Amino acid sequence: MTQIPYSKQSLTQEDFDAVMEVMNSSFLTQGPQIDLFEKALAKRFQVKHAIACSSGTAAIHLSYASLGASADSVGIVPAVTFSATANAFRYLGAKVIFCDVNPADGIIDLDSLQRILESLSEEQLDHCNFVSPVSFAGKVAPLKECADLSEKYGMKLVEDASHSPGGWSERETSGDCKWTQAACLSFHPVKHICAGEGGAVLTNLTEVADRCKALRSHGIVRPFDDKHPTPWKYEQVDLGWNYRITDLQAALGRSQLGKLDE
Repeated sequence: MTQIPYSKQSLTQEDFDAVMEVMNSSFLTQGPQIDLFEKALAKRFQVKHAIACSSGTAAIHLSYASLGASADSVGIVPAVTFSATANAFRYLGAKVIFCDVNPADGIIDLDSLQRILESLSEEQLDHCNFVSPVSFAGKVAPLKECADLSEKYGMKLVEDASHSPGGWSERETSGDCKWTQAACLSFHPVKHICAGEGGAVLTNLTEVADRCKALRSHGIVRPFDDKHPTPWKYEQVDLGWNYRITDLQAALGRSQLGKLDE
C-alpha cells in the first residue's frame, strides 16, 4: 500500500545548506540561529518581538499563559480550527466557548461572537478573558472588528495565524499584531514556513515577550545586568515548560521565511 501525504514540504538546496551549516557548527540548540530567526520573523511581520518555540501549539499555550489566562478565564475560539487553539486554554484550566464560523470561508462569525460576549456574566467578565480568532487558508480573520468587541468587553485578543502568515486584506495583515496582543505561527510541514516542527509568538508587548521567553525554558531567567555577569548563573522564577526550538529548526525556518512571498 502506498501512503500518500496530505501535504508535503517544499525544500530547496538553500534549505539543505542552512541545516548543514548548523550540523557543522558548535551549536545544535540554544545557539545563535534562534536569535537570527527571531529577528528575521520580527522584521518580516513588522512586530517588536518574535519568540520561537517548539511548535504552534506551544506558541499558543505560551501566548495565553503570558497574557494571564487561568482557571478563572474564558477563551472564545472558532468552532472550526485545529484543536490546539482550544486545548491551550484547557491546559491552563480556562473554560472554552466555541463560536460559530461563516460557512462560506470558515472564519469566525462576528454576530455569533457578539452573542457569546453578551451572554457572559459580570462575574466572568471580571477575569482575564480571551478571544482567539483563526485566520484560515490564507484569509485574515476580521481582526479590527474582533478587537472592537474584545475591547468593549475587556477581552484580550490573540490571533492564531498558523494558516495565514503573510495573508492580508485592505486593512489587516495576519501576524502584525496591529489589533491583537499577540499572534501565533506554526512551522509544521503542512504550513507555509516549514521547520520540521516549531512555532513562534509575535507581539509588540515587551512584558509578554519576556514572559514567553522565560516560560518556554522552564521559567528560567538569566540576570545579565549584574555588575559582574556570570554566564552560568540563572534563576527559575516560574513554572515553565521545555518549549525550546533547536538551531537546526531555526536555520531551516529562516531559510524558508525568505521564500514566503514566492
